[in-house]
Amino acid sequence: MRKLRLLMRVAYIMLLLVATACLRGKEEEPPFVVCPVDTTNTQPEIEERPWEPGEVGHKIEVDTVICYMPAPGQFINKEKIGTQEEANAWALERLRSKAYISLGAFGGHLDVRLSKTLEAREGGGELHILGNAFENSSEPGVVWVMADENNNGEADEEWYELKGSADSIAVRDFSVTYYKPSEARRDTEWKATGDSTGVVRYMGEFHSQEYYYPAWQENQESYTLTGTMLPSQVVKEAENRYLLKGFEWGYVDNYDKDKTKRGIFSIGNAIKRDGGAAQLTSIRFVRIVSGTLANAGWIGEVSTEVTQIYAD
Repeated sequence: MRKLRLLMRVAYIMLLLVATACLRGKEEEPPFVVCPVDTTNTQPEIEERPWEPGEVGHKIEVDTVICYMPAPGQFINKEKIGTQEEANAWALERLRSKAYISLGAFGGHLDVRLSKTLEAREGGGELHILGNAFENSSEPGVVWVMADENNNGEADEEWYELKGSADSIAVRDFSVTYYKPSEARRDTEWKATGDSTGVVRYMGEFHSQEYYYPAWQENQESYTLTGTMLPSQVVKEAENRYLLKGFEWGYVDNYDKDKTKRGIFSIGNAIKRDGGAAQLTSIRFVRIVSGTLANAGWIGEVSTEVTQIYAD
């Protein structure tokens, strides 16, 4: 999908410039946006049954999308979605069909419940979360996890971040407020921690829906998203030539250097707010948060995309 998107944009630029332009390529928990309705257990669960090696499917999959709340972005509002319930149901169906879900710009997030508890194991690598990254096209997202120690199937305990290779240079509790444009087909303005400002560019040449601001967001003036900010990995090599570099390991939609580790995550990497090991023995809930606030020219905003979440 992303490859198609890039090829389309390259073709556009070639026509526009009559030249060749191609892409080479807790304490207190952070105040994540909470979905305005209680969606826990509102969607049908995957039937729990013994899993046999070699059968189609996975031992553990997503049975409920608790909250799909992206940041503004060029792939938001592609479908007619008017309520949070509709957004969650749409995201669940996308996961089940292995289609991409865009989280938009920084802070957009997808919260899900797994079909059963996932136990930590020696050596890690228990959790698989796939995106659609390829070489020089990474849009990294940060993973958070939650246990279900009270066994009620509800996401009412503490979230723990899974550290990655950029842990020492990441900025935690970073917030961005997005403002709905006063008119259709305009850039979406934002203001971030430290009073920096910018826009999510309107890319009407490629994605012409009226607004990139989520239509189902309860506040249709502004909303704030908070998460762990990763440094931008966008490199402008030449005019209209951008590389979206990845980190070494530990992020969704990231082209890890070691291909055997791409999309694989370990419960043992969960950390507390002070950076110490959380020492979780199991998890039931997963959150993916778009991790960078960056633009890549004609490619647009850097936006984490998710296609699958499962365990075997």
